[in-house]
Formats: sequence, C-alpha cells, structure tokens
Amino acid sequence: MEREGETTTMLFNEKLSAVKGLLKTTNVALARAAGIDASCVCRCVNGSYVPSKNSRILSCITNGVVKLADEKRAAALYGLCGGEAGRTLREALFAWFSADDSGLKKERAVRKRSAPQLDKKTKRAESALLAAKLNFLMEQLGVSNAALARYVNVDASAISRYRAGKRSLSSHAEILPEFCRYFAFLSRSQKLPEPLASELRFGEEDEESAAAKFLEWFRKDDASHLALTRGFLDGITEAAEIPQAQRQTQFGKAAGGKGLSVAEEMFLGGGAVQRAFARFTESALDSGKGRTIYFYAADSGGLGGGFAGLWSSLASELIAAGNRIKVIHQLDFNVEGMFRAVEPWLPLYLSGQVEPFYLTKPHRSLMNEFVGVAEGLSTLYFSNADNDSQEAAAFFTQNGDKAAVIKGRIAHLLASAKPLLEIYTRDNLEKLYGDLDHHLHADGDIVKVMPLLSLETMPEQLAEKIFDAHGITGNERALFDRYYRERRATFLSSLREVNVTEIYPRFSEDEAAAGKITMRRPWLSEGEHSLYSPAEYREHMEAMAALEREHANYRRVFFRDFPFKNMDIISKQGQAVYVIKNGAPMTAFSFLHSHMNYVLERYIERFTR
Repeated sequence: MEREGETTTMLFNEKLSAVKGLLKTTNVALARAAGIDASCVCRCVNGSYVPSKNSRILSCITNGVVKLADEKRAAALYGLCGGEAGRTLREALFAWFSADDSGLKKERAVRKRSAPQLDKKTKRAESALLAAKLNFLMEQLGVSNAALARYVNVDASAISRYRAGKRSLSSHAEILPEFCRYFAFLSRSQKLPEPLASELRFGEEDEESAAAKFLEWFRKDDASHLALTRGFLDGITEAAEIPQAQRQTQFGKAAGGKGLSVAEEMFLGGGAVQRAFARFTESALDSGKGRTIYFYAADSGGLGGGFAGLWSSLASELIAAGNRIKVIHQLDFNVEGMFRAVEPWLPLYLSGQVEPFYLTKPHRSLMNEFVGVAEGLSTLYFSNADNDSQEAAAFFTQNGDKAAVIKGRIAHLLASAKPLLEIYTRDNLEKLYGDLDHHLHADGDIVKVMPLLSLETMPEQLAEKIFDAHGITGNERALFDRYYRERRATFLSSLREVNVTEIYPRFSEDEAAAGKITMRRPWLSEGEHSLYSPAEYREHMEAMAALEREHANYRRVFFRDFPFKNMDIISKQGQAVYVIKNGAPMTAFSFLHSHMNYVLERYIERFTR
C-alpha cells in the first residue's frame, strides 16, 4: 500500500483483505456467500490470482461481501471504498474493486472474426466455465485424462480438449452426466476436499444422488435451468383443489350403456391415451368395489397438455368411489424429466389422497411406459407421451389374471421404492410445525421466501395491541396466542445457533400509508386476512430492523418483483425444503427425494445474493 498525496492506493488482494477484516469473516464463509470455491477466494487474497475487470469472479465476490454485510458494517464498507451518495453498496464496492489501482487484468479482447452472435458468445462462456469446473474436479480428485476417458468410453485426447476448452462442453451435453457418475463413484471411496464437500453439501447420499449433486454443481449458473425451477414452483401455486367427483367418463361406456364386458382393446391415433384412460376408470367404477389402484409412471409426459385436467377429474372419481391410488415414479437426476414426471400429479398430491413413491435406482423390469392396474380387475398401459399425436397408442384389458400379474410386478417395485413427499394439511399442522422446529436448530442456514411478514418477528407488545385492535377473541385468540408465542420463542432461540434469511416483497410507501398490506394469520384461523394499519406496519418493520442489529445472523431481503404471491418456501441447507401453499386447499409438502430438494434449495439461494 502506498500514498500519493491524500489518495490511498491498494491492490485488489489488499482491498479484499481489508474487507475481510472489516467483516471479520473467513475465506470459506466469503466463498459460500459468493457462490464460488474457497480456493479461488484464497488465491485472490494472497495475490496468486488476479481477476479481470467485469469478470464473473469479481462480480461474485462483490455479491458475497454485500450478502455478509449487516447495517453497521455496510456503513463502514461505504467509508472504506469511498462510496458516493446515491450508489448502492454493491455499485460502490464493484467500482472500488475495479479501480485502476487494484491492478486487475484487462478484459480479454475478443478476436474479431465475423461479428459473433450473442448466443454463440454465451455458449463459449458456458463452455469455458464448465471446462474450468471439470479441471478443478479432476485436479482435486486426482483423476487423469486416461482414467476418465476409459469410464466414459472416449479417447483421452477428447478429455484433454474438453479441459482446454478446445472442444465445446454445454450444461446439457450427454457426456456431462457420465462425467458426474464417475466423480460420484470416486467420492464414495475417497473423502472430498474442502471446500468442495461443503459446496456440494454431501451427506449420506448413494452414488446416484451424489452424481446428481455433481451435475447440479456444473449446471448451477444455467439460466434455463433456473427458469425450469421457477415454472415448476409456479405450477404448485396454481394447483387447484381436487374437483368434486362427477361421472364424466363417457368414453368408457359401451354401446347401449351396459357398461364394460371382458375385453382387450388397442386405442390408436389422436386421443388414444385419453380414451383408454377413461375406459380404465369406468371399469373400476362399474365394479362397485373400492380397490387399490397402482400406477407405474416411468414417463408421465402423456398426462401433460390438454389431458392433464381430464386426468385429475378421472382420478378424483376413483378416489371418491373409495379406491386408493399409489403411484411409483422412475426418477433419475435429470431435473427436467423429474419435474415433467411430477407436475401433472401435483393437484392430486396436494389433496393428500394419492400416495407417491419413487424408485431409488433405475428399473427396467417393466417396459419404459405408463402402466396402471386396478387390483384384480383391469390393466392400462401406453408408451407415447403425446396424447394428440396420430401415432399415439394405448392398450386396455379387463382381464383379472393379467391384472394380477402386472400388479405383482408393480408391488415388487413398490417394495424397493421410497415415499416421494411428506404431505401436511390442516389435519396434521402440528407435525409441520414440529418438523420445522426440529430443522431450525440443526446445523445449516435457513432461507425463508414469504409474501407476508412473519408473526415470529413481531414483538410481544405489538402482537397484543394488534390482536386487541383487530377483535381477535375467544378460540381464535387462544390459537393466535399459542401459535405466536411458540413460533416466536423457537425463532428467537434458533438465532443463537443458525443463520436465518427472510425474503419479502418490497411494499411501496403508498401501500403502507393506505393500509393495504396484509397481515399473516395462522392456518387454522378461519377468518379473513387482516390488514396492517400504517402505524402497525411501520412498528413491525422497525422491530425487524432491530432484530438485524441485535442478531448478526438474521437478515432481511426485500424484492420489488417478488416471485410468489401465495406460497411460502422454507429452505434448510442440505436437509429439506418446505413448500407451503396458502390458497385452497391449504397444504404443505417437502420432497423426500434428496435431489429434488437440492434443486429447489439451489434456486432459492439465488434470492439471497
């Protein structure tokens, strides 16, 4: 460091060291907040690596610093970097890090060829990033080009070209999952180095789950991947209550309305799957006996599109008639495939009337298609995912012996399957609170995405005043008191042990002044949502700000474009993600499939940067 007149010049590594000292943080903590490897932060601090101006690494480090800065330290950081009035902390830090005295590398000039298109540039950047990650993994795990090449059945020179960036590697390349399977195989026999193990959050995963986490680590900056997750969650918010059962299966009626006789039929052409499914449903309803109905959904694509609504109606008829439904999904670690398989079933899952399972390993004992069997009665199967295609084909048989054979094969799969979801409704609300409370005190950060301010952050005197002002009395008041006091005590206790980030919409001053901001009420409360008065809202916000000042591990984040309007998401790092749907029907769930939780957790982390 040197002084020229009154100006202090500092190299980038000196600036970063000063920031770390002010924040009293470590390389690992800063790397975790930045979403990069701790080795990269370490090399930046000791000066062995200097990032380029406007590089991704510089941007990530800046974001990480802002994420770790509480209100008091934010003011100190402004002073350290000489932030100008009107600039956000991130803008001020980034400008300071990028200043000429930092000694950053110049932006690499793009070789002029023939004005490359933006999408090609994006692909090159993605390929370079994946090549860097591949290099890092191979170095950390001591993998040679020849060893990896033998596993994925390519020439060693191909691996060398991937690592050097001379051969394009995309996040959806078919060879990438094969790389991940090999790294997962190695991770089961040797301990992963830090900070890689921390970044991947390995627990007691089997090899398939470990491979999935490696793949998500490679893909975590893929915008289309994030959009897929957002779309999946949007679908949850829109999942309607299971409709009242009505006899709508006109496709299943035989001529003259005499019902179905023992038959085997092939349905071909557009609507084939729909007609076969209706015939299968009608056979179960006409039998007059509640049965267990099994579905094996190797690929649920046929339930999408215009057929999804009819499927929900048909399944609701089966449930209303006293039948039980069990579904087995064959899920791998292809996130797009997993979401496509699960999404058509969501309305039924959220009703709590369908039991979903998943196979822990890919299974080929049944054909790779959709199979349904009504115990002792009839069977349905189809393999074409496009119900509207002229090539669609589906098969139905009302033959008890054949149904028994298929049921036996599905039951064999069920014995090696695991439950896919933990479902919570008003009937087992206390279990949801108990599970959440358990996770609040376990190791790992907590991130909450909530459209309404939580009651847990409301001070006791304000809660009493609000309960009185809003006329909450009798049983509802007792419920409020119990819910509020238990949740607040648990919340305050957790702040002594774990980091908690709460993400909310950024309400406008006009909304607050007009008293248009909705107050949260417990699930079991049947009354309409109350509205804050301007003074109540202001007092609650001030109380939350005080919590931030008093607890270094509590943080609020406000978004103008908040993503979800009717859903809470609570993510417990490395353990569980709870999705709480506040509209009718009021339900909550957590995936018991570790990789699906991991994908949702990665998505939620984006809002904390």
